[in-house]
Amino acid sequence: MTTSTITSKGQTTIPKDVRTLLGLEPTQQVSYEVKDGYVIMRPVEGSLDRFAGILKSKKSAAPKSEARRAAARSRGKRYAAPR
Repeated sequence: MTTSTITSKGQTTIPKDVRTLLGLEPTQQVSYEVKDGYVIMRPVEGSLDRFAGILKSKKSAAPKSEARRAAARSRGKRYAAPR
């Protein structure tokens, strides 16, 4: 049997053998179900968070300020009064 300790903040580390058995990856979510005095933990499937950051681009992202200016220019063109 594998055990872990609960911290004063209510946190625990899922032991490596359990993570491996369940195929858990960092940042992946798990669900908990309490049934007959036991806790059933399952990996949450289909979460798109698992794919965050996996695609790489040669082009760097524009700074937020630049993106805001571009959005403002676009809105200005769309709502400008006809001449």
